[in-house]
Amino acid sequence: MPLPSTLSLQNGQTLSVNGQLNVNNSLVLTPGKQPVTPATGQLYYDQTSNQLAYYNGKEFVGVLGTNGAVRSVGGTSGDIALGNG
Repeated sequence: MPLPSTLSLQNGQTLSVNGQLNVNNSLVLTPGKQPVTPATGQLYYDQTSNQLAYYNGKEFVGVLGTNGAVRSVGGTSGDIALGNG
């Protein structure tokens, strides 16, 4: 019997996976507002900043850092010249 191409939870709000989750092709997070009661490790895509963030147990942290950029490399921060290629 072929597997269905979609999974419907029928009014459910949560899907729990007790083990590793493998996603083929892609995973799409619908942009939304910052969760009011987050759980440590929770990911969400902020609809205002268009940035992916995770909850570290105290606050949401942008995955890309401030201004969507890497802030330091090997202990060096600020503008870092990488050369011609």
